[in-house]
Amino acid sequence: MAIIFIPYMKKALLYLLLFINTALIMISCGSTSDKKSSDIDTTSLKIGVMPTMDCLPFYVAEKSGMFDSLKTDITLKTFDSAMNCDTALAGGSIDGAASDMIKAVLLKQQGDSIKIVMGGDMELYLLTAKSARIRNASSIKEKIVAITRNSAVDFTADKILESVKLGSEELNKPQINSLNIRTQMLCQNQYDGALLPEPYATLCESKGCNRIADSKSLGLELSALYINEKKIKGHEEDIKKLITAYNDAVELINKKIEEGKTNQLLSFLPEKFNIPDSLMQKDFMSYASLPTDSALTSAYDWLKERELIKNDKNFGDLIDSTFIKSDNKKRTIFKDKKEKQKSEIRQSDKKPARNIKK
Repeated sequence: MAIIFIPYMKKALLYLLLFINTALIMISCGSTSDKKSSDIDTTSLKIGVMPTMDCLPFYVAEKSGMFDSLKTDITLKTFDSAMNCDTALAGGSIDGAASDMIKAVLLKQQGDSIKIVMGGDMELYLLTAKSARIRNASSIKEKIVAITRNSAVDFTADKILESVKLGSEELNKPQINSLNIRTQMLCQNQYDGALLPEPYATLCESKGCNRIADSKSLGLELSALYINEKKIKGHEEDIKKLITAYNDAVELINKKIEEGKTNQLLSFLPEKFNIPDSLMQKDFMSYASLPTDSALTSAYDWLKERELIKNDKNFGDLIDSTFIKSDNKKRTIFKDKKEKQKSEIRQSDKKPARNIKK
């Protein structure tokens, strides 16, 4: 009898083994699928920003629910220095950065796959310590002015020196990357001066520092929002909504300024700034636009002069012009005397960068 049932036992054992193997495969596939789903980045865009007035529209858009109303998932990550922001971009923890043109060109030279999708309203100010008693840019020769190297701050410092017929080598420029540390050290008279954005510049001014020069009066365009090129593909709609939210935020900001409620805007920033409203800058912000040919060329020439760009390269493809639309012109226009001056400086060069060859 045992002999008769052996083939059937073998057959049953075979079926059992096949069932167990199939079950194991299904469990394995299920766990792999779960693992892959847990690894999926559900955030459409992660943008690195700094607690400055040029980044204010992004903060306003986030805290006012503009991103949510547009049904786009955008996360802002705040950094205290542009260097930390770029490090995060290189490491993949953010997808883009609201930074500057100098850094964009330099990153492109280094092989990073980025595209500039819009410019912005970055303005930098040269302030001197209360104890320094320096009242104009001509008097900063051989002084110590804190900057961040190879950035819009460094670039602006050189342009200010050039405007008073001084060379870059005639100024001592220690590198202080952190905005907070640079501000504190200037207010404590540890340096003769520093270049800072708003509202840090006004904060220093409220503590007795002197504002003696700025990027705006020199007609410098500095801002650049750049995004990892791989992230752009498949997320075009999110980028469009990001820019739409930015413009909506600018409209809200300008209305607050027009109503004389400038100081209320500081509450949108992640840091607390105790600045009297009487000292706050009243400049209206501009809607999203593309950097101009001259801005890109100036950045390129400056970097090449300093031998930070080692080979000739066409940077015309650095700017992606598909996201800035002409409907921006239909929005309410807010201008004061300074904004009018800014527009007059730029009116001779309104074409976005295309093919810049050296």
